[in-house]
Amino acid sequence: MDELTLIVIAIIVLFCIFCLTIGSLFYLLGLTKTIDVGAGAPPIKNVVVAYKFNKGPYKGCGDLFTEVAKLAPYAKPIGIYYDDPKTVIYYDYLFPTFTKFLK
Repeated sequence: MDELTLIVIAIIVLFCIFCLTIGSLFYLLGLTKTIDVGAGAPPIKNVVVAYKFNKGPYKGCGDLFTEVAKLAPYAKPIGIYYDDPKTVIYYDYLFPTFTKFLK
């Protein structure tokens, strides 16, 4: 085989490897899966939710996490942050805590 044929074969092989890599990436990232949308009962049966509102900079929300950890050490806290810099100069955030899962 001459050099041109080998170069063409190498390009085709590299292109196939590239396509397989991109296809594998799409599969691993879940881009090939369908999304099922439906209505029904929530997956959490009984739950107690405690929340605390606060306004201020993000760096102040650590105190809320500390406070919740002291009040309910078994809780699984999450933070939901709201901000709109075009309308307010401060940041709003809601601090709900799923304090108790009942069976």
